[in-house]
Amino acid sequence: FDDCNITTIAEDAFHPLANLESLSLNFNKIEVLQDDLLKLPKLRAFSIFGDPTPPESVVPDFGSGGGRKPGLVTSNGFSNKLFQYTPNLERLIMYGNAGITQLHDGMFEGLSKVTTMFFVFCGLDDHSFPPGLFEPLVSMKYFDFQGNHFTVMNPAWFGGGWTSNIRRLVFFANAIG
Repeated sequence: FDDCNITTIAEDAFHPLANLESLSLNFNKIEVLQDDLLKLPKLRAFSIFGDPTPPESVVPDFGSGGGRKPGLVTSNGFSNKLFQYTPNLERLIMYGNAGITQLHDGMFEGLSKVTTMFFVFCGLDDHSFPPGLFEPLVSMKYFDFQGNHFTVMNPAWFGGGWTSNIRRLVFFANAIG
C-alpha cells in the first residue's frame, strides 16, 4: 500500500488476511497505528516510512499519493501493544518518522524472531527508551538507528545478552562524541 495517500486505517482492516507475511505502508499520511492493526500472526515484515527531507522541487509523481512525503507517525500514534500479535515478525522498518521520539516500554515483548530493526531518521535521542527495552530481541542481526539525535552510546542499551547475534550496528549521522 505504498504511496496511496492513506490517512487512516480501520483497526481491523487487515484481519481477514490471516496469512499476510509482509505489510508495507510507506509514503502515506498515516499518523496512528492502533493496537489491533497488526493482528497478523504470520506477519514477517512491517514497514512504514517517509522521506525525512523530501526535496519538493524535484519529487516526481510516484502514484496517486503524489510522491514521497515525510512520515507522520509519532510516539503518541502507537502504544506498546502495537506488535502484540506479531510473534513471527522478522523485519521492522520505521524510517523517516521524525515524530517518533519515544519507544514504549514492553513494545518488543514476544518478538524473539526479529532480525532487522530500523528506526532511521526518527526523533530518538539518549532518553527515548528505557534500559532493557531491546532484551526480547534475541535474534537481532541488523540494528540501525541512523540519523537520530543520540549524543552518547549507553552500554545499558546493549545489556542482557540480546546483542550476541548482531552483525551490523548503525548509529551513523548522530551527534555521538
